[in-house]
Amino acid sequence: MPKPTRTPEQSDAGFTMVELLVVMVIMTIVLVIAGSSLISFSNVTTRNSAMIDTEQAASTTLAQMARDIRSAHSITFVTSTSNAAISVVLNENQPSGTSTQPVEWLYTPPSGSAVVGTLSRVILNTNLTVKSNEILLTNLTNSSSNPVFTYYDLQGQPMSTTDAGADQTLQNCTTAIGVNLVISPSPVPGVANYSESNAVALTDQQQILSAPGNGQC
Repeated sequence: MPKPTRTPEQSDAGFTMVELLVVMVIMTIVLVIAGSSLISFSNVTTRNSAMIDTEQAASTTLAQMARDIRSAHSITFVTSTSNAAISVVLNENQPSGTSTQPVEWLYTPPSGSAVVGTLSRVILNTNLTVKSNEILLTNLTNSSSNPVFTYYDLQGQPMSTTDAGADQTLQNCTTAIGVNLVISPSPVPGVANYSESNAVALTDQQQILSAPGNGQC
């Protein structure tokens, strides 16, 4: 039996509407899957970038703070020791060796609708007025139970910042300062808070208090 032949009109008919709809549905599914993968990859990249940036900023700031503490001749406080957990003035030795430069490290906790606080390095005049102010970190979430600054005596014991006369005690007896920065990489979702911490010796104070016969602390 001879095979049926197709007319020219039948050969040029192309895809049917059903075939086109099937192809469009398949392409839509492929595009949705590809788009979701790209969005997911972009979110992961953003989170990783945020983590790297905040970790680098925190490490750099902590290293700078450690240098300031090590080079300080003594410490004091702008107002009183009630702020010692969030603020300390380091009277830094100058290269000439005949003068000091007061530098305040100041944590400003979040207030109002803010969820993060800032850490600033403030250059002061000799009368402790502000000469310049540089905000180095903008994503700290330290609380009163997790202070930025902790002060240690010659025996390595933490000292109170709230007792009567604590202001003078801290100024006279601190030999090391502990720093703890609780960092929140917000508003990037999916990145957990983490902390950077260090304890740095106040070299000059440590040497003075270690001298024989020094019993003021």
